[in-house]
Amino acid sequence: MTASINDKIGLARFFGELLQTALTPDEFAELVERNAMHDPLSSVCYSHDYCDANMVMAEAWENMFGSAFPMLDDNDNGGPTDTDLELWNDAWAIARGANFFKP
Repeated sequence: MTASINDKIGLARFFGELLQTALTPDEFAELVERNAMHDPLSSVCYSHDYCDANMVMAEAWENMFGSAFPMLDDNDNGGPTDTDLELWNDAWAIARGANFFKP
């Protein structure tokens, strides 16, 4: 089973909103400017230079789905599925491509 486009866009929006609140306006503007120096299809994202962006995405995941992202070392559920990883990565790419939905 694959994640729906609505799930991907919803998660991307949550991530963008949370990232904007995690950074100062100047940091956020610099992040968007630095990302713009790369091909839009590039996987390069400078968000990690400003915060632990994986934690921001994990918070977005919890906001979107009401549960924590299944971690690789979580023995109770075996870790994330391929669908989970695809959703995480695609949402990140959508958010980056949309400049994190800056208003």
